Parts: sequence; structure tokens; C-alpha cells
Amino acid sequence: MKTLTLLVTLMAGAFAQATETVNFTYFGNEGRNRIYLSCHYAENAVDQILGQIGATDVDVRCSGGIDYGFYTPVSITAEFNLPTTVTVKVESDFNTNCFFDTKFVDALVRSNDNITKVNGRSHCFDSDSRYNYTLEIK
Repeated sequence: MKTLTLLVTLMAGAFAQATETVNFTYFGNEGRNRIYLSCHYAENAVDQILGQIGATDVDVRCSGGIDYGFYTPVSITAEFNLPTTVTVKVESDFNTNCFFDTKFVDALVRSNDNITKVNGRSHCFDSDSRYNYTLEIK
């Protein structure tokens, strides 16, 4: 019985995924533009981007943003599991904010050695600008 328990434990460890974490703060200063976001938007945007890369067990927490007439920077902490060895596309949608989303994707790539930006366009002219990335996850 001890051998079976050890074998099950080793197998579970072999298939377990390490939880990844990214911390990101968005100040909203975009040249002549000032971008104000709520935590509701930021959490949904991060959840959508992580969904596009195939992340599982996603937990996104936010603080700051627009709240009762006051504005502070939006701070995001996201924990998730990455898929293994896949190339994915992350691109804008109808209700995305180019400034916030591209800065989050850049922070995601910088904070994780398993994610590499293969190519992509990330320059925003305004919040409605389109963007797309190809990311490789190892």
C-alpha cells in the first residue's frame, strides 16, 4: 500500500502545474491622454487576456481605479496556471482598451520566463486601437 501511495504522489507531482503570478499597476498616463479605469474593467480584461493564452485556474484581484468619484492607479494581482508548449495569439476585441491591455501583456511577458513574445503590434494611437501578439509558452 505504501508503494501505491508513493506512486500516486509522484504521478500527481509530475502532472501538477506551478501557479504563476503577475503583479501589474496601471497609472493611466498615456501622453496627452489620461485613461481612467474601474477595477471591474481591469479584472475582466486580464481574465480575457489570460483566457486567450489558455491559462486555467485564473484568480484576478484588483484595487484602486475609479471608485465613488475618486481615481487611483489600478493594481492587479493575477494567479493562474499556464498551458504547456503552445503558441497563442492575443488580440484586441470590440470592448478592449489598447493602452491597458498592451501594457498588461508586456508585464506578463516580463514577469514570466515561460512566456516569450514572438511578434506583435503594440503601439496604441488611442484606446480603441487594435493590437495583436503572438506568444510562445514553454
